[in-house]
Amino acid sequence: MLVIIPDLVRKMFQRVALLAREIDQRSDQELHPVEESHIPTEVRPFVVALNRLLARVARSMEVQRRFVADAAHELRTPLTALSLQAELVSEAEMSDAARERLGVLRTGIERGRSLLNQL
Repeated sequence: MLVIIPDLVRKMFQRVALLAREIDQRSDQELHPVEESHIPTEVRPFVVALNRLLARVARSMEVQRRFVADAAHELRTPLTALSLQAELVSEAEMSDAARERLGVLRTGIERGRSLLNQL
C-alpha cells in the first residue's frame, strides 16, 4: 500500500500539473478558455471559474483597447485643425523669431501626431 498510494496520487494529479504548465506558458495575450474535458471532476469547478475570469479579463482588455482607439480618433481632429492653422500662419509675413516659434509649434504638433499613431 505504501508504494501503490503515492504512485496512484502522482498519476491522478499528473493532468493537473500539465494544466498548470500549459497556463504558465501562455503569453499575456492568450486568454482563451482552458479545456475542461480532460480535467478531473474535483478540479473542474476551479477551471470553470478560471475560464470565467479569463473571459472577464478579455472583455476588460477589449473595452480598454476600444477606449484608447476612440480617444486617439477624437484627438486627431483638433490636431489636424492646429496643423492646418499653423500652415496658414506660415504663409504670412513674420519675423525670424516668430518663424522659429512656429517651427517649434509644428514640431510639437508632429510629435503629438506620432504619439496618436502609436495609440
